[in-house]
Amino acid sequence: IEIARRLIPLGAYFSFSGYFLQLRKAAVLEAFRQLPTGRILLETDAPDMLPPEDVITHPLAEKRNHPANLAAIGNTLAEALGTKSGELATLTDRNTRECFGL
Repeated sequence: IEIARRLIPLGAYFSFSGYFLQLRKAAVLEAFRQLPTGRILLETDAPDMLPPEDVITHPLAEKRNHPANLAAIGNTLAEALGTKSGELATLTDRNTRECFGL
């Protein structure tokens, strides 16, 4: 989180994937709780880095990730951040547009 705090004034964004929902990545999830919400993006890392099985909504053969798991990842992150899924979806949509100039 210390590095993130130094990067925020430089305009950095931080992308959250379902992989960070793994129990062994609890420290990363805690770091996201401390970030300004205006700097959070969502991603799936598809076809790699599966989220935990209980988060996967679109399972594929050979344990590959699917982009359609993004909504479930967002829902789970919203719960962890103590916000509503729709609010996080709106927020990360805005952040994505700002980050990429869309």
